[in-house]
Amino acid sequence: MIAVVENRSQDEYRLAGLHNKYVANKQWLINTRYREEFHAPTMTIMDYPLPIGAVPGSHNKTFSIEGFLGMERQSVKYAGHAIGFVFCPFICPEVNYAIFKR
Repeated sequence: MIAVVENRSQDEYRLAGLHNKYVANKQWLINTRYREEFHAPTMTIMDYPLPIGAVPGSHNKTFSIEGFLGMERQSVKYAGHAIGFVFCPFICPEVNYAIFKR
């Protein structure tokens, strides 16, 4: 059995842990469909629920990504959201951080 939750602060997350169940986020459902095979949600950070909160100092900061495609782009975007940044699809003067691929 797998509990699909939004974040690690939910009661369902704690209960699933107490009952030794897998815990995943909604992205895991999409990724599993894309992979066409079962992978435990603990195999990748993208499939595991995020904690509530952010890295101190990351509030009201934006980031943009250039040069990444597909799942690689999604992974970088997910990492930025996990830190607490807000994603901006374009490089513009309001962007605080830009992540480029060489």
